Amino acid sequence: MNHLVPKNEDSSSLRLLDFTQGPVMKDAVDLLKHKFGDEAKIFGVGFSLGGNHILRSVGAPIEIDGKVVDEHQEGPGFEAIATVS
Repeated sequence: MNHLVPKNEDSSSLRLLDFTQGPVMKDAVDLLKHKFGDEAKIFGVGFSLGGNHILRSVGAPIEIDGKVVDEHQEGPGFEAIATVS
């Protein structure tokens, strides 16, 4: 996953994603499921920092402005994950 993505489909300018925010990875998985169907099996594979992003999306509580708003978040919806540090 690239850290720079278009702001929206109507814009060609780029924005930097903040992977410390939990919903970013879930949004990506939701987009894939929308494109390939709800029955699609999505696997998360990450190396180094990418692995850290995947692990954070699965297990970290959701924080907004430094305050925990949901300790028991629903994960992004991966079938399985594998990471290497």
